[in-house]
Amino acid sequence: MDSMKHRRLQELDRSDFEIVKGEPDIRGWDVKDTAGQKIGEVEDLIIDAREKKVRYMVVDLDDGKLKIKHRKVLVPIGLAELDSKHDDVLTPKISPEQFAELPEYDRNNLTPDTERRIVSTLERPHPVSAPETMRTPSKKSSNEQKDTGEVDPEFYKHENYNLDNLYKNRLHE
Repeated sequence: MDSMKHRRLQELDRSDFEIVKGEPDIRGWDVKDTAGQKIGEVEDLIIDAREKKVRYMVVDLDDGKLKIKHRKVLVPIGLAELDSKHDDVLTPKISPEQFAELPEYDRNNLTPDTERRIVSTLERPHPVSAPETMRTPSKKSSNEQKDTGEVDPEFYKHENYNLDNLYKNRLHE
């Protein structure tokens, strides 16, 4: 039995959800920076089952020209934009250094602490590298509970999770 189907955050491929008719399915699309260099590929989408909204893209990073370690990371959906002419996903607000700093995606360990680490990494302009052992996770507010997989309801009320940002270069079909 797949325990992923009972979690609040689920991979689209492992859920009972599907892309809304008429909307582009970005899985398999290249992820590029503003210079048009390929960063990786959208492998899957992470859905908030309770709210029925996309929260993240699972990006399989390339270890090509940008020298980013090959691994999978999560990118908040509001930081992505569809290219206006090609089936590519652009990430104009994320530097190669920030991609390099993102924690590796582990589908069995997607906790509120992981989500906070992602946001913390992406809110730094160009992070200065520090050994992993020296980094400290962000402090939890009293209403965030790691054990139950719950985050503060205000957490997703941020531009990082605004799905409209994804479509701003294209009209809905």
